[in-house]
Amino acid sequence: MTKMLSRATPGGPVLRFTPLPENAHQAVHDSLVERGFAHEAILDSYNFTSRDGDFRLNVLAFADRTRRTPAEYSGCAVYNATNGVPDQQLIATLAQTAAPFHIIHRHDRFSFWASASDGKSIEPIPLGSDIPYSNLSQTLHEYKADFAPEQIVEVKQGRSQFTHPHLRKIAPLQLALWAIGVTRDTLVEKFGQAVAQLRADMATMPGITDQTITGLAIRMLGATILADTGVLGESIREQGLALSLNQLLSIAIDKFPRYFHAADFSAIDYTILERAYNILRQVYYSGFVPEMLSNLYTAAYGKEQRQALGFYDTPLYLTRRILQNIPIEYLPPEQRTIVDMGCGWGSFLIAGVERLAQLSDMRGRSPREHIIGNDIDAFTAQLAGLGLLLSTSEDSWHIDHHDVFTWPWIETHQPGVIIGNPPFRGRRDQPETLDELMPGEGRTRVEAANAHLEKAIRRLSPGGYLAMVMPQSFLISEAGPSYRLELLQACDIYEIWQLPGKVFADPKTQPMVIFAQKHQNSGRIYFVPRIRNLQKASLSLFETNNTFTASSFSSGPERWLDSETITGKSKDQHIIDAYTILHERQWAEIHLHNKPLSEFVIIFPGLTKGKDKKKSLRSLEIPSRQVRFATDARKVMPQAWSINYERITKVTYPDDFTRPRLEYQKELDKSKILLVASPNPSWGRRSKCAVDEQNIYPSFSFYGITLKESAIKVGVNANIVAAVLNWVVSNGWVAEHRPYAKIESRIVETIPFPSNLEESQLEILSNAADVLRRTESSAVSVRNDAQETIDAILRAAYDLDDATYARLRAVAEWDDHPQITLDPQPDRSTADYIISGIVESVQAEQGTITLWMSGFDDLQTVPIDPLMPGWLLRPEAAFRAKIPFINKRKRTLEHVIWGSFAPQQYTYRSETELVQELGSIFNSDGDDAE
Repeated sequence: MTKMLSRATPGGPVLRFTPLPENAHQAVHDSLVERGFAHEAILDSYNFTSRDGDFRLNVLAFADRTRRTPAEYSGCAVYNATNGVPDQQLIATLAQTAAPFHIIHRHDRFSFWASASDGKSIEPIPLGSDIPYSNLSQTLHEYKADFAPEQIVEVKQGRSQFTHPHLRKIAPLQLALWAIGVTRDTLVEKFGQAVAQLRADMATMPGITDQTITGLAIRMLGATILADTGVLGESIREQGLALSLNQLLSIAIDKFPRYFHAADFSAIDYTILERAYNILRQVYYSGFVPEMLSNLYTAAYGKEQRQALGFYDTPLYLTRRILQNIPIEYLPPEQRTIVDMGCGWGSFLIAGVERLAQLSDMRGRSPREHIIGNDIDAFTAQLAGLGLLLSTSEDSWHIDHHDVFTWPWIETHQPGVIIGNPPFRGRRDQPETLDELMPGEGRTRVEAANAHLEKAIRRLSPGGYLAMVMPQSFLISEAGPSYRLELLQACDIYEIWQLPGKVFADPKTQPMVIFAQKHQNSGRIYFVPRIRNLQKASLSLFETNNTFTASSFSSGPERWLDSETITGKSKDQHIIDAYTILHERQWAEIHLHNKPLSEFVIIFPGLTKGKDKKKSLRSLEIPSRQVRFATDARKVMPQAWSINYERITKVTYPDDFTRPRLEYQKELDKSKILLVASPNPSWGRRSKCAVDEQNIYPSFSFYGITLKESAIKVGVNANIVAAVLNWVVSNGWVAEHRPYAKIESRIVETIPFPSNLEESQLEILSNAADVLRRTESSAVSVRNDAQETIDAILRAAYDLDDATYARLRAVAEWDDHPQITLDPQPDRSTADYIISGIVESVQAEQGTITLWMSGFDDLQTVPIDPLMPGWLLRPEAAFRAKIPFINKRKRTLEHVIWGSFAPQQYTYRSETELVQELGSIFNSDGDDAE
């Protein structure tokens, strides 16, 4: 008997099951088939579990013939309402299936609905009401462009959007994420209880490892999911909670023998397995999706262990975005082997399968031959196999279990695509196994991800593509010069994504994604790298629409190779500087007409507190004395211009310090400027300082800054320096460079300082700064007048135009007024005409690109649009794009609005090969016609 809800589901009533009348059921089935849903994908009496209980739908239609993961493929939920509850209240329950469309039957009539989600709640959207059985097909036909299996999958996986005006606000991916959140905890909890039961029952069994136990649990879970989703057959699904373990394993082993091995289960007492299975069978796993495997993954590794080892779960929405940004179309099909050397639970591999399925020239090829995974941990390798099985209903996937540096397969193959999220470990205290990972590194900081990247570069095939999640510190770290050089010499970087730590659970590192193509031969650099930044406030829109906070591009590869930044040369560091707040040419212009802060001041790091038994002789010679110490910058300086002296403590100097900064004794004992050294890594007010006149000793969370004599002679004082540091240019410069928890000293040293201020301006600036220092925050009008004076003087000194000033100010005010994006957002729905083109040239310095467009008389030169991907920004890149038809009709791209870009397919073939292919297609069509 089907188990019923005993409590109300989130936001909705209990669903009590009543079969549909036969003629109503027939109307639903026929209408769904007319809209393209396969007969075998329309499942009757579909059982589902959420965190509040179980319910049964009359019908759940999937948008794929065989795949049954609801987050990606559920299309339409059908329910016969007999309990008098209004339709709107039922939608929150039906939406838990992640189906974006719903048909509700009541009193011999249908209503048609869609559901939208903001990630927290469900909004019902009425599409039709009081629909007779005979009119259901017509009602669905009105939404035919969107109520179609292929379109539903494209939209749910983030590659398209609904087009009907009533549906444009719907983001099915957001709905799917909400549904996962509603159902995840219950399903994962039962799995955890089943594992605990197995561990308790098998604890004393000889030769049984924890790996064996978790392997059994994962396989029983996998078989249960396949049964509940109908993959093992309708007769099995219909048995529901009454299905016996023996029957389940028998059919699972028979249908998927490569994943389910009879020997694994036959060696274990059946009653032990059955006790664990009975726990699993308390719920339906029809709502289980691969994303939930990450919860099993994070449950296996505690928070501290994950952070110590640097392992972070990569969400599926992110891996899909990454795979979509790799122009796999440019590779011949036989070279499209996608490899993840540390695959975890398999999110990159699942996204790889989906990406290959989009390509028409992959038809007839088994994706199993093109997807290769490996993970050092057996548990996660098993999860990856299960994830692919659930996503594709196929079990013969190549998932190995090796240390990547001794993995036999990678040593004998050169794949066309290598992707992944390697461990990030990178600490000065050298955590265990790091020496083994990178022996003889000879540096004080080591990042484990570097070695994985090096391996990927060396094993990638010439012309192949690389996409790796890395710590942002890789771009500038002291552990990275040789790896950066190898990357720049071997590959063309075509895109960098700077991401917020929030994309991972429990992050302590700012991540990024680096995209590159390996050179096919030595010579010129072809790409103009695209730089994108994503702030936390934009994360939800990025998940659903691939919207970044800011996009820019760089002409920097030659500079990076030559160890040059826009502020000067760095000896053999090969720093990869990436800018999005302002374009690099804007920063270069600002630096050209101003001087670095270090010409005016002495900058020194604060003191590190702690007991050090190995004190230097010089330290022992310094007499001990009491000093006042500022230890926590966030509390000592909650806002710019202000020091909370009540937070200052007394300590013994130098005895209480491991790094007493003896070389800066003179600076420590005088008035100084304190600059917060470890602000929040996101945008906002990040260059924050105050003038200290009480000679306090700063901790490592500050930089201390004192004036040089040469600066004093030209009229520069502490107030003026503080005004510059607290202004939007300094703030923007600091916010552009936040890969570490602490601002790098070179960034502070190179803050652009106005060099053309007149004596009268210096005096006015100093007086205005003094008002901000000494006036209570409650005196708003007085402080505002002083700030406006500073704004006027510094804006003129830096020669900022309106747009640049507004952008820098928006970044400084981000904490209180975050924006979704700084990129222009025209109505891209007007771009409805698909056209082909080829890039003629890219003018990075001018910010333009010249294109040959099919059907146009002349080459078209247009601004580089934020929507344009990095792979497009190189000569000879062939592409397909969407533009408004009016641009096509007038044969001009003036004022064009771009809708999308995609690599042109079949460009790897010669003209002769294409003609032959077309001929074979036509001949085949003719044979079929006969």
